[in-house]
Amino acid sequence: MRDNSLDLLKGLACLMMAIAHAPIIFKDSSVVAQLYFIGHLAPVIFFAVSGATVLFQLQGRSLKTILATYVILFFAGYSFNGIINPDIYHNLRIEIIQIIAIGCVLIAIIESRLAPANWLYLVLGAGIFGLKILLDLWAPEFDGAKHIMPRVDYTHWTPTVDYVHWFDTNTKGPAEILTGFPLLPWLFLFPLGVAAYRQSNRMNAMLAVSIGSASLLMYCYGVDLNWHEKWDMSTGYFLISCTCLFFTFFVFRVLSPWITNPNNPIVFLGRNSLLFLYVQFSMLFFAGLLSFKNQYLWWLNSILLTYLVMWFWTYKIRDAKFLQTRRGWYGLIAVILLLPLLGLVNQLFLFTVFSSELFCGILFARNYKAIPRLFA
Repeated sequence: MRDNSLDLLKGLACLMMAIAHAPIIFKDSSVVAQLYFIGHLAPVIFFAVSGATVLFQLQGRSLKTILATYVILFFAGYSFNGIINPDIYHNLRIEIIQIIAIGCVLIAIIESRLAPANWLYLVLGAGIFGLKILLDLWAPEFDGAKHIMPRVDYTHWTPTVDYVHWFDTNTKGPAEILTGFPLLPWLFLFPLGVAAYRQSNRMNAMLAVSIGSASLLMYCYGVDLNWHEKWDMSTGYFLISCTCLFFTFFVFRVLSPWITNPNNPIVFLGRNSLLFLYVQFSMLFFAGLLSFKNQYLWWLNSILLTYLVMWFWTYKIRDAKFLQTRRGWYGLIAVILLLPLLGLVNQLFLFTVFSSELFCGILFARNYKAIPRLFA
């Protein structure tokens, strides 16, 4: 069973992710800076939709099957960690697939054991972020081994147009200071996604308008809530994220009855969003070659090339037979976790790690839908 509005939301998030992942060429353009900022909201939608998707999974699968599935996803997801940071054992952190696995397990346990009222999911989401703020105040040196809270040596991003200069001005390099997606605050999006999916669309509209209006008023009156700080999430970015979440759920619930063709490009991307995550990274270089140093062409080429490769891989290449067994998945995870050890032996092996993890990740993304059946 699928909900078309959730596929459309994930498709939108894929397009936003393509903007966020591409290098910035037009560094002094305020339009590019704002689009880049919007693109970085992609995880907000991905995590919220993932939380809502658990509700469907609980209808046809046991809790044991769901937990086993997300354990496999958690470890297989280190293939993505190896792409963005091949030297992962020098900077081990929770990335997008790990936080999705943890967040979905959290929702599965809460929903199957407690089945709380919808308003409690709203309270839980706000409470998780509130706990992050309290720890910032009471224990500023605590980061929970960089997994519970953003790392304490994180270098903050700068606002407005300077937002796109970040990779140039930080000589340490992004691999040294990025936080990944620690549990606090990023888990807050999963219960809010459940709430947004279950509640009426009128309530989504009311929350989007009220939170968005309050944020806009505070911004206009000069209230400094550090609106651009995503990674060590500020109160301002939390409010923007909530506005984005409830607004997009409202809009795509309205649009979904009119966009039902499974071959619609946005629906296709949404239904294969994990594959998009991997393929899009591999297409960035080729998109840049065809962009002629034009920012908008780079974004467009990245999306088009990714779509074409995904279509070919989905419809022209068969599933990997060895991943139709438990042993196949255990073997793939072993390879994924062992590959980064090559980088510890010699830094010259890092490109080998990157390319091998990319191939393993595409295999994972193309075949992961077989996992629940294997652990039923």
